[in-house]
Amino acid sequence: MTSSMPSARRYRMRPQTVLAPQVVATQVKEKFGTLRFYASGHNSAQDGMIELAEMLSARLCELCGNRGRLYRDEWIIRTRCPNTSGFPF
Repeated sequence: MTSSMPSARRYRMRPQTVLAPQVVATQVKEKFGTLRFYASGHNSAQDGMIELAEMLSARLCELCGNRGRLYRDEWIIRTRCPNTSGFPF
């Protein structure tokens, strides 16, 4: 009995060619209200992605992900939106 279904072997996934080096995070932390990501083994494209993430961390609320901004809460600088900061923008 033959099946009309195609062979699973025909659709087997092939490994993707890796074009970028493996990034190794040496430190990930928050400093002055924004993300700091220190890594080794990254190329210029990955460096740009890291820089973009660090810049976005100053514009997105750290609690809910909505648009936010940096503000000082006593001695701490946080990135918050109007809903979570308690202060109008």
